[in-house]
Amino acid sequence: MVRQKIFDHVDEYATAFIARSPLVLLATSDREGRLDVSPKGDAPGFVAIQDERTLLLPDRPGNKLTYGFRNILENRE
Repeated sequence: MVRQKIFDHVDEYATAFIARSPLVLLATSDREGRLDVSPKGDAPGFVAIQDERTLLLPDRPGNKLTYGFRNILENRE
């Protein structure tokens, strides 16, 4: 039953939810597997959905920590 709740893409329900959300949580990991979760927020609609596997998050001023971006560059899997 749990496996039915795991998706490798953004479906129509997730698309509607993301379009209305003022907040997303970006989870990444570094090469050693250490996790980082970074909140990203703005007015609803700030996240663009390019396709079913690609979300576009704008760069916004924040706490000046770049763990998520660094992890994405280090660990592209």
